[in-house]
Amino acid sequence: MCKEALKIRNKSFLLKKQEDKRATLLSKERDFRSLQPTEICDKGDLAVISREKELLCCLIEVTAKTEKEVSEIIDKFHYGTYGICENCFEDIEDSILKKNPLAKICEICHYEMCLLTKR
Repeated sequence: MCKEALKIRNKSFLLKKQEDKRATLLSKERDFRSLQPTEICDKGDLAVISREKELLCCLIEVTAKTEKEVSEIIDKFHYGTYGICENCFEDIEDSILKKNPLAKICEICHYEMCLLTKR
């Protein structure tokens, strides 16, 4: 697959992923707002509602973070910088972009960062 075709495929994938994440975020936020104690709740019910709200908050946070990351990558398409390593500014290998359309660094920089973190 040529580099341009790979970019088109990945952009389509990322736009779909962004749409999915936004829909999930809206759904989880609705779920969160719907979790309200009623007059007939006992302490156990309140504890369950509280725990469910905590879990939903975590899901919302993770989903929002992922959606933001996808949006940042989509912006790279608009600026013409998609597929360029944020560290060394060389092209990211096609094999990396095929496996991970969200890749921000090339294989060499990834390897070097792994070595640095092991020290």
